[in-house]
Amino acid sequence: MGPCHYVKAIPRSIVVGVLLAAALFVTMAFTEEAASAQELVVGATSLVSSLDPREVRNQAEAFLRAQLYEPLFRVNSAFSLEPVLAESWEMQNDALVVKLRKDVKFHNGAEFTAEDVQYSSQRYAERQKLNIEAVEIIDQYTVRFSFKDKQGMMLLSTARVYVLCKKCTEAQGDEELKWRPPIGTGPYVYHNHVIGLSVRLTRASSHWRRRIAEANVDRIVLNSIPAVTTLVRSLQSNEVHMALGVGADDLPPAWLIPSPFGEVAVIPQKVYYSGDDPSMATVRIKQ
Repeated sequence: MGPCHYVKAIPRSIVVGVLLAAALFVTMAFTEEAASAQELVVGATSLVSSLDPREVRNQAEAFLRAQLYEPLFRVNSAFSLEPVLAESWEMQNDALVVKLRKDVKFHNGAEFTAEDVQYSSQRYAERQKLNIEAVEIIDQYTVRFSFKDKQGMMLLSTARVYVLCKKCTEAQGDEELKWRPPIGTGPYVYHNHVIGLSVRLTRASSHWRRRIAEANVDRIVLNSIPAVTTLVRSLQSNEVHMALGVGADDLPPAWLIPSPFGEVAVIPQKVYYSGDDPSMATVRIKQ
């Protein structure tokens, strides 16, 4: 049996906001207690070694990046791109012109502008070898991307960039970002961490996405639990509400049911799935 590819939902809302930006293909598990918990406890088999959004190497770091930062675009569960910090976009002679949202603030209250997009994109392109040649600022809320490979997936390159506050990062020191308090626009704000053990986040006091502002989870605690068997036991005992890195192969056969989309892992009051579909995080969960 392989990783889970579909979800069978529990009958109550789980978390509004937490799942909106979860990385694709990250296998997770939930207990029903997460539906009403003000603190969501997440267990991960991988260790967090950095909070820098361009240094993501595993599922735990991808999950944290999705809570702390936001991209211009993201790939949804239908494998199509949808805007996040971008408001609109158009291609102009092999260049991509993006209009930015004007109602976005960073966690420290600083305004999100084209300067932050240019800085973050160039920073990513240096390390991640993206298909981005240059980012030109047209005005405070408009940028133009030019690309190295005109035949490549140009829009997808911009979706890989999670935006940092330029002035904040430069003030902290770019190379010291690994464990410095990160300043992004995501739904959750860095609180503290214990290296190799846990990271704590708190819900942003305000956010441009209304459904995130109404989230029923005020705090997220991500604990590193490398042993899968220990993580599964923690789910059963409700010590953790959600797990990263648990696949169908790690679960007892009795927990699994077949589906046209692959194996579905279901146990009483628990759900296992892979994907990023905002509708899964609402009361109107697919049955």
